[in-house]
Amino acid sequence: MGATLAWLKVVDGDRFRSRGGTVTPGLENVVELVSPAPAEAAPFLVLRAWSQFDSAFTETWRIEDPHGRTVHEGLEREVLAGIGSVAQGGLADEVEGQVFEYGDTGYQLVLEVEGREVARADFEVREPDEAITTP
Repeated sequence: MGATLAWLKVVDGDRFRSRGGTVTPGLENVVELVSPAPAEAAPFLVLRAWSQFDSAFTETWRIEDPHGRTVHEGLEREVLAGIGSVAQGGLADEVEGQVFEYGDTGYQLVLEVEGREVARADFEVREPDEAITTP
């Protein structure tokens, strides 16, 4: 197949868009919970881009918690030559309604091509700061 993964990011959707919607090396891999865990995450993006391929291949991805349990499976996608490439801006899937049982730094996005694991990206699931209230 010969495709090369250029980048793989898991990012909060609002934060990504508010910073210009561009993948940069310093883009933090973080998913934000809307309330203390267990809770639903704010919509987030799974971003990736491929280079150096001239044929089609099948890609799948999943999210694993720090204990290796699958908590979300993305849809299978047929990536065609030129589509999903760095030059075309890569691929993006938006995940909405995902509940995480707890916040942690050890979550991973696992990317497979043709049924074979090709990459992992670590990301944090971050709980909101609790509001400090004074009587």
